[in-house]
Amino acid sequence: MKKILLVTLQGGSNYGNRLQNYALQSVVERMGWEVHNPCYYFEREIFFKEKIKEMIRVVLGFLRYSRFRLPYCRVRREKVFRRFDKKYIHNRFKLSFEKAFSMAWEEYVAAISGSDQVWHKWHVLPKELEYFYLMFLPEEKRFVYAPSFGFEEFDQKTIQIHKSGLSGIRKLSCRENTGKTLIRELTGREAEVLCDPTLLMEADEWRGISRKPKYHVPQHFVLEYLITDVDKDIQKKVAEFVARKELPVINVFDYTDLTHFCTSPEEFLWLLDHADYVLTNSFHGCVFSILFNTKFVVCGRGGDERDTMFDRIRTLLRNFGMEQRIYNGSLDVADEEIDSGTIEDRLKEQRKTAHSYLNECDELWKKR
Repeated sequence: MKKILLVTLQGGSNYGNRLQNYALQSVVERMGWEVHNPCYYFEREIFFKEKIKEMIRVVLGFLRYSRFRLPYCRVRREKVFRRFDKKYIHNRFKLSFEKAFSMAWEEYVAAISGSDQVWHKWHVLPKELEYFYLMFLPEEKRFVYAPSFGFEEFDQKTIQIHKSGLSGIRKLSCRENTGKTLIRELTGREAEVLCDPTLLMEADEWRGISRKPKYHVPQHFVLEYLITDVDKDIQKKVAEFVARKELPVINVFDYTDLTHFCTSPEEFLWLLDHADYVLTNSFHGCVFSILFNTKFVVCGRGGDERDTMFDRIRTLLRNFGMEQRIYNGSLDVADEEIDSGTIEDRLKEQRKTAHSYLNECDELWKKR
């Protein structure tokens, strides 16, 4: 079986990132390819020193120093995610950004970069962007699936890397409309907007790996998954909504509640499937609410829906005719029923487009 390299964001404890990695891996494997997942690490001495400092913070957190509670909780949560990777992400191997450029890659037919915000501009390390643009490989081996930028304009310090990287991709696609515009304006090339890989799997396929949490879950509950702070107005409306519904809240992003904070990706799927309501500002929180037909409301990030990362959520909701689920001063939209028939029809259209794109990639890979 010939090998495909899948390059995406790794590490940390991000539900959407781990689940999209699993989804794209599954889709490519069904096409008959053996998928390998590099997990990057940092070689430079500064990161070793930072690691020692972090270990000290974790120990202090374990000893219940409140100031260091978050580092300790993060380590506990990351352990849960490592178990998920070990079980579900295949052929993982360690690789640094810089080392990738000194290795031989002849055994791989091609590489896919994506999905998620692989083309970002936060904390850029040596060779980081070049790595996610697959510039360590010959151009004929460089492919992408629905990558995201996570910004609306290029940083002038890295714009040439972006331009060179985009120019070297064999087949271009992206995950949101702003990405399509950025690519066209910088390179003159057209990129196809494709759905996130998590949407390529059926709801029952996700249920196949979901698991009821080990901790107690009420029969009826609200799932709160707000990955960034929201303004005081939204906080007040959320509190009023929950009180009115007389429902308990499970917040998987609240590190003061270690039990819920350490919810695994499999348990996260189960909660999304069984919640009465989902309150979220996460892209993948929206994705799985749609897949599971769970009532949900999207709260703007920082109280501002114009957040530079918000376009991916807006594109997703527009594709399903669900833009009214963005918070506009009231959470009453949460009670609106989701039209499962319309959702399924639109899913079929998006999956058809995505599979057509992947089949074109597949034909190119088979010729190698």
